[in-house]
Amino acid sequence: MQGVHSTSLHPNIIAFVVILKFIGYIIEAKDYGFLFLIGSLSVLFSITILIIITDPNPFIFDFNDTIITILLAIIGGISAMICGKLFLPKLPKNFDK
Repeated sequence: MQGVHSTSLHPNIIAFVVILKFIGYIIEAKDYGFLFLIGSLSVLFSITILIIITDPNPFIFDFNDTIITILLAIIGGISAMICGKLFLPKLPKNFDK
């Protein structure tokens, strides 16, 4: 049970580091799309690595594995958008004046 908690933290750390490197502030609505992309790709990358490590024949995916992986990647993207909305700083409204 302890391994589950440590492996679920890795996609979050990857997404956090990439987001902080490329986005300092939320300026436009397209920044949320970038947050979704980074969050979903980090989860997809981590799940793929876990499947390759733990599965005896990792290169044979059935349809259920693909659907579950896509759903988890979408959840990771939505999670990154929510965390970005809550925790990334926003520019002040009168910043350009």
